Amino acid sequence: MRNRILLVSITPFFGGGEAYYLKLAKLLGDRYELGAAVSNDRLREALSSIGIRTWRLASEAGTISGLRYAKLSLQISHAIRSFSPELVHLNGQGESYLASVPQWFGLKIVSTRHTVFEPKTASFLKRTLVARNLGIIHKTVCVSDYVRQQLSEVVDGGRLVVIPNWLESVPTAPISLPRQIQGPFRLLYVGRLVRDKGILDLIQAVRLLHNVSLTVVGEGEDANRARGLAQGLPVEFCGFQSDPQRFYRQADLLVFPSHHEGQGFVPVEAMAHGLPCLLSDIPANRETADDRRAAELFRCGAPEDLAAKVSELMDSTQRLSGLSAYARDYVLRNYTRSSVEQAYFKLFEDPLAASSDAPADRVSNDKLKVR
Repeated sequence: MRNRILLVSITPFFGGGEAYYLKLAKLLGDRYELGAAVSNDRLREALSSIGIRTWRLASEAGTISGLRYAKLSLQISHAIRSFSPELVHLNGQGESYLASVPQWFGLKIVSTRHTVFEPKTASFLKRTLVARNLGIIHKTVCVSDYVRQQLSEVVDGGRLVVIPNWLESVPTAPISLPRQIQGPFRLLYVGRLVRDKGILDLIQAVRLLHNVSLTVVGEGEDANRARGLAQGLPVEFCGFQSDPQRFYRQADLLVFPSHHEGQGFVPVEAMAHGLPCLLSDIPANRETADDRRAAELFRCGAPEDLAAKVSELMDSTQRLSGLSAYARDYVLRNYTRSSVEQAYFKLFEDPLAASSDAPADRVSNDKLKVR
């Protein structure tokens, strides 16, 4: 009889973390019996379509208020009683605050952290919540080494493991560079249209450039603001696309101007096609860029520097070709299912094999102090 794992996601919208959860379910599905308690209807329907039993969780947007926390605790408790799992996986920061629920049932817990955590600027209450909850979780997956470094300031580093997000499939052939197409240099943005993703910075940069066009794939709360800022510019908004692959193959350069990321996965998808990438120089992106061999960097939040880097790349087909070739090979070595699946199998097998009465590590109060 296969061990049962309950997957828990409380994010109301479908984003990168939810796409990750669908991939994780497919990776684990042949080895374990899976159930899923999720807030987002699209994710719930996708999991149901591959034979996973699901429970709907409260989907109110925003942070976990006391009322929503209580409601989610009851709903997750119901799913645990109905499914009787041996282990619970919590997908994200908000989910980790609910670690006490499966702990009440004596279950092993694994979690994944996709987003950044700034210990030096977080309130004492938030540092306490993060430390106490991660302290009762057997292992937490960090999608980048940057996320691991941050969390290691508040929890024992032995509870953290770095496993990057991965591609389910890799394009069989990369795009051909240099392009022999007349017309403007084609920039591409893929992601949510919110200020922190840097879309407004990118549109401001387009205003400073000549002979370029920008295709924007995605939706978000700042979509109207972005459209207003782009009036009169060569910018096309294509809305949300469930499969952006054709856009990668039609572009000359992906721009990923995000202000905060645990691991930006859009560049990885683009790099798999051999599409050159220009990334903001936040820590997670520097990790992806691999010392600027896999991607070029610009100063985060600076449209002028972004525009200058685009101009440099437009004028250097040799640099674009070098980025394309190195990036695709880099993805094949580090971001495929075959490169992560054994790490995930070990991640789940270890707590299932451990004795159920093993005490959780205590978190030192020193870990809660700002350094």
